[in-house]
Amino acid sequence: MISAKRNTQGSKAGDSDTAPYGFVVDVTGRTVLALTGPDAQDLLQRLSTNDVSHLKRGESTQTILTNEKGRIVEVVSAVKLEEGSILLVGLSTQPDHLVRWIEKYIIMEDAKVEVVNSDFYHYLIYSIQMDRGVKELQELKEGSIVFWEQWTGIKLCHVLLKASKAAGSGRVLDGMGFRAASLNEYEEFRILNGIPHHPNELSELINPLEADLGSFISWTKGCYIGQEVIARMVTYKKVQKRLLRLALGELPGALPQVIYSDEGESGVITSAVRLNRGQGARGLGYVKVGYLESDAEAMFFRHLDSLVPVRLLKSGQE
Repeated sequence: MISAKRNTQGSKAGDSDTAPYGFVVDVTGRTVLALTGPDAQDLLQRLSTNDVSHLKRGESTQTILTNEKGRIVEVVSAVKLEEGSILLVGLSTQPDHLVRWIEKYIIMEDAKVEVVNSDFYHYLIYSIQMDRGVKELQELKEGSIVFWEQWTGIKLCHVLLKASKAAGSGRVLDGMGFRAASLNEYEEFRILNGIPHHPNELSELINPLEADLGSFISWTKGCYIGQEVIARMVTYKKVQKRLLRLALGELPGALPQVIYSDEGESGVITSAVRLNRGQGARGLGYVKVGYLESDAEAMFFRHLDSLVPVRLLKSGQE
């Protein structure tokens, strides 16, 4: 087993008190690329926002691939398997798009990139109990890859199991104390904790700073694709909107959904879920900085003939 190390803080509380170790959801189909060759790491350093130059075997880090306009092509975890071999694990289910984008920038480098989705079953574990769950994951068989991500202070664990060796792999994790969860259950967890996803919150319409992904950006490493645009946004305070958690009077009929206030269009709802526990709905959305800095009050969206209230959620509120 390869277990990628990551220095992060503890996770927020989720539903871990109702399961022995955490919840596991099958996300097989998300982008998994193999970036290989003597220049693979140097290429990723040149293309992405974070500093990956010191990444060692068995380590992982999150980084962003942005286009020339400084907008998000993909957010990936870079997992170094060995010298000249890095896995790029993303959020989208369109790996070919990312391959084409990377290949545009392979000029003189001795490196190649290819889709390896079909090589793995991909599981995501959330609400994990760090004291017990991590120990269990260390018992996985050779051929598995375990790495960690951190979003908005929340730790998520990813497990890649070789497809050739993974018959009944979901049952294996369940037998280790991780309870199987549906994609809908994970969606509620994701939205309640403000975790962005592709394409709702992360796409080529969005800048990393708008999505509050500054922690995935190195401000000292030097140039990468889109670096000048992102740097100017910081220098001249040009961030126009912010990704925030929202309380909704009811579930929108369709997404994205425009948010209004007495000042006009004030933002857009990008994700929404009806709560399993209690009443009401919650969402994620981009709200204009101008609204946040104004004296405007109520926000709402239009649903049929009604104006449905929208409220910003502060840190710690559900």
